[in-house]
Amino acid sequence: MRVVIAEDSVLFREGLVKLLEGVGFEVAGRAADGEELLALVETKSPDLVIADIRMPPAHSVEGLHRRRREGQSPSFPFRPAR
Repeated sequence: MRVVIAEDSVLFREGLVKLLEGVGFEVAGRAADGEELLALVETKSPDLVIADIRMPPAHSVEGLHRRRREGQSPSFPFRPAR
């Protein structure tokens, strides 16, 4: 299974990579912010995205909501927790 990980904390992100690769997942990409995440999703077509939704620059999910309002929806299901 191809996974993209998005987390602004390098230590936490790399720990997840090591953990997931250790159990057989293919980590297709790593993102440190929302824009990198969206670019990776478009280019890598992962099966799964594990994302911290409060990442730079806005530290909120507003970037994803804005893209959806502008008709540029992410190509993955997105449902933030309230």
